[in-house]
Amino acid sequence: VQLPRGDVYVWFYDGNVEYLQGKHAVLFVVAMVTFAFFLLPYTLALTFIPIIERYSEHNRLFNYLNKKVNQIKPMNDAHYAPYKGEWRWWLGARLWLVVAMYTLNPVYSSDKPSLLLTIQATMVIVFMVVQATIQPFGQSLQISDKC
Repeated sequence: VQLPRGDVYVWFYDGNVEYLQGKHAVLFVVAMVTFAFFLLPYTLALTFIPIIERYSEHNRLFNYLNKKVNQIKPMNDAHYAPYKGEWRWWLGARLWLVVAMYTLNPVYSSDKPSLLLTIQATMVIVFMVVQATIQPFGQSLQISDKC
């Protein structure tokens, strides 16, 4: 917003609240703490745990990390069970796609919503084509045979 004293950045949802001031600062801190302590470590772990497990025999650092990863082995197995062994990192790639889409949302949503839709649709279509091409999942279940 342009004012006589200069430009002022305001919060998108309430134009009366200045960016990173008062109420918005509290919300910003809560969001950054949530991102730093929950979302980012979870996404990084789901991306790199398969790589750590694969190369733990060849590298001393990966071997140390693999000992720590084995403590949460049941959770890892639940996450990576649908994937083939060499494509276990694909779950992390899917999470990074979601992070990229959520990051683009506030940038383009107010100015150019059609550009946002185009970018996000292109990202999803490219991801779906790559997933259909490489086929990272293990054997598919034939539900009609089970009934």
